Amino acid sequence: MNIRPVLKEDASHIQTVARQSWNAAYGNIYPQSFIDEFVSKAYSVDSLEQGAERDEQRAERHFYVCEAEGSIIAFAQVMSQEAAGEYELLRIYVQPERQNAGAGRLLLSNFLTTMPHMNKLVAWVEDKNEQGRRFYERSGFTETSQMVEKHEHFETQLIEYTWQR
Repeated sequence: MNIRPVLKEDASHIQTVARQSWNAAYGNIYPQSFIDEFVSKAYSVDSLEQGAERDEQRAERHFYVCEAEGSIIAFAQVMSQEAAGEYELLRIYVQPERQNAGAGRLLLSNFLTTMPHMNKLVAWVEDKNEQGRRFYERSGFTETSQMVEKHEHFETQLIEYTWQR
């Protein structure tokens, strides 16, 4: 597996991984219409292309992909917070059939080794996303808070996980 910064040309591949991952992770949690609408907006090719270009120019955001056998199988993005050395993991997703093979851990490790000034990393995960929660717990994150997220026709419980150097 190879980790590298995202390129504009990666947008459609990231969109595919996002769609597969969201359906696998949230298919039993969120209504399908919500998943479809969210992925089409948050992971549109235009949005991802603009994000790749923007992140390349900004020191506070970092977006990487993981490749295996020439294909993108995972991606992750972090953004610095107001406090020095504090970051939020905005997204990390791995193709469902490639989960538990090390891609997610490799992406996290990349951030931690290439960003030695990172001393705190926060991630939010749906409380019913058991696989996501196990990933954070196995990666050294601890549960630090919870919040309710309200959507138009439903609400969900999110858990904040924090990793500290």
